[in-house]
Amino acid sequence: MSEPQQEKRKSTPKRIFLNRVDSYSSRNIAKFLSKSKAGVVADDDEEEEEQKEEEVSQCSQAFQVVGTVCDPSNEPRPYVLEEYCHLDRENLLSKLMECHVVIYNISQDAEQVEEATWAVKALHNQTEHFSSPKLFILVSSVMTWASSRPLDPDDPELPFTDDIFYCRRAHPSFKQHIDLEKTVVKIGKSNREIFSTYVVASGLQYGMGEEIFHYFFKESWLGKEAEISVFGDGKNVIPTIHIRDLASVLQNVIDHQPRPYYLLAVDSSHCSMEELVKAVAFVLGPGKIRKRPFEDIYLIQDLSMREIDSFRVNLQMEAVTINKLFSINWHCESGLVDNVELVVEEYRQARGLLPLRLCILGPPAVGKSSLSKEICQHYKLHHITLKETLSEAITQLEEAVKNPDPDAEDSAAKAQELLQSLHDSMENDESRTRTLPLYPGPGRGGSRLSRDAQTSLSPDTSSSSSGWSPRRSQASRET
Repeated sequence: MSEPQQEKRKSTPKRIFLNRVDSYSSRNIAKFLSKSKAGVVADDDEEEEEQKEEEVSQCSQAFQVVGTVCDPSNEPRPYVLEEYCHLDRENLLSKLMECHVVIYNISQDAEQVEEATWAVKALHNQTEHFSSPKLFILVSSVMTWASSRPLDPDDPELPFTDDIFYCRRAHPSFKQHIDLEKTVVKIGKSNREIFSTYVVASGLQYGMGEEIFHYFFKESWLGKEAEISVFGDGKNVIPTIHIRDLASVLQNVIDHQPRPYYLLAVDSSHCSMEELVKAVAFVLGPGKIRKRPFEDIYLIQDLSMREIDSFRVNLQMEAVTINKLFSINWHCESGLVDNVELVVEEYRQARGLLPLRLCILGPPAVGKSSLSKEICQHYKLHHITLKETLSEAITQLEEAVKNPDPDAEDSAAKAQELLQSLHDSMENDESRTRTLPLYPGPGRGGSRLSRDAQTSLSPDTSSSSSGWSPRRSQASRET
C-alpha cells in the first residue's frame, strides 16, 4: 500500500454532533455512525463482512459522535465520545463549533425544534470564524407533507418525490417543523462552500426495538386481546423507513454532500396501516385484527398526540434522490411487512424478551392450575393448558376434514387419522384416570399432570414486549 493511501486511512475522524443521543432515533443513528469506517459503509451482512474483514481492519474510524442527553444516566454509551447535559447556549455553541458535522434530529421530539432553529442560525452567524467547512443536517419528518394535495386527482397513487418539496404542506401539528426546514434550506444557499445545510425528511421509523409502532408490538406480545386494534379503516398508506436505513442515508449525505439539499428518506414499501398491524399481529400475537372507530385511539394512554397524528398520515412517497445518487446497502428496502420476521427478532433482542417456559408438576388437587394462572396474571404471561390446546387442535382438524385443501394430497385423510388418534388418546387417558388412586406415585401421575400444567413464561413487559406467543406454539403443533 502506498504512503498517501496509508495517510488517508489514518486521517482524523470527523467529529459529529447529534442531539438527544439517549432517544430511540438518535441513539441508533449514533450507534451506526460510530461503527462506520472511512471508505466503508457499515453492514450487518455476515458474508460481506467476512469478505471485507481485512479491508475494514486497515481502515480508520470515520466518525466520532458527541451529543446532548435529556438527563444524566449511568447507562453506558460507548458509541458516544462525549455527552452534554443541560448546556447553556454559549457553551452549546462552543461544542457545535468544534464539530465538522451537526445533526439535529427533530423527527421524534418537537421540543427540539426551537433549539435546532437557534443552532443553525448561530452557526450561520459564525461562518467567518470556521476553521474548516461545516455541514448541518436536519432530520425532519414526512409529516411536513401530510396535508399536501394529491399531484393528480385522477391518480391518487402518484407518489410525491423530493424534487417537488416546495409544494408540500404540513400537518397542523408540524407547522414549526416545516418552518425550520425552510430556514435550514435558506441558510444553506448563502455560502455552501463554507456552510452546507440539508433537510432529510424521514418516514415513520421502525426497527431495533421500536418507538412509534411500539404500541402494536406490545399489544401483540402481551396477548391480552384476541384481536389487535386497527383504528379507522386502515387504508391509509404509511411512509416508513428502518432506523438503520435512515442512518445509512445520513452517512451518505456526509460522505457525498449531494447538490440537492432536500431529501426524502423512505423505503420502497407502500403499505397501509392495516397491513402493518396485521403483519405484526400475525408474527408476534394472535394473528387477528379488528377495526375500531379512529376516535377510540384517544382512549389509549400509551400513545402521544404525535403518534396519533402520524397514524392518520396517508402519503404515497418515493425517495428518488437517494436512490439515484447513493449506493445504499439497504437493511429493509421493501419495508416492515416484507421484513416483519427480522424486525420482530430485533424487537426481542433490543428489549431482552427471550422465551422462558415453566412446567409445574404435582399430584392431583394440589392447586397446579390455580398457581399457574396466578403466576401468569401477575407477570402478564401466556397460560397454556392441555384442555384448551386439545380443544383448539380438534376444532382445526375437524375443519380440515370437512374442507380439505385441494392443493395438498391426502390432507383430509391425514387430518382424519390424527383426529382419531387424539380421540383414542383422550379416551384411554380418561379410562386410566378412573383407575388411578387419589395420590399416584411420581411416575405415572406426575407425567400425565405435567402436560396439564404447562405454562409458557416470558419476561415482564410493562415497558415493551415480544418473543414466544401462543399462535407460534400452535403453529408448531399443527405442523
